[in-house]
Amino acid sequence: MAPKKKAAKKKAAAKATPQKTAEKKESASETAEEAKLAEEAKKAEEAKKAEEARKAEEAKKAEEARKAEEARKAEEARKAEEARKAEEARKAEEARKAEEARKAEEA
Repeated sequence: MAPKKKAAKKKAAAKATPQKTAEKKESASETAEEAKLAEEAKKAEEAKKAEEARKAEEAKKAEEARKAEEARKAEEARKAEEARKAEEARKAEEARKAEEARKAEEA
């Protein structure tokens, strides 16, 4: 190659280098920005999933508490019914004894 052509080629390469360097830096900057955005999106998705899991756990606990309260009320109602029946039986027994005593006194 002729010396003039070599010099021209070197000069062209020297001119292109700053532009290419700037393009490479810009490309690297864009790649870093994209990676940063992807990481932020990933963190946001993880936070969303964690919040959904927390809400699901909260709902599960609320449902368990509701069922426990229902069971407690049902048990209270059962005991109240049992007490009412026992009181009725006691009164019936008292009435039967009073009737027997009245009949014995008549006889």
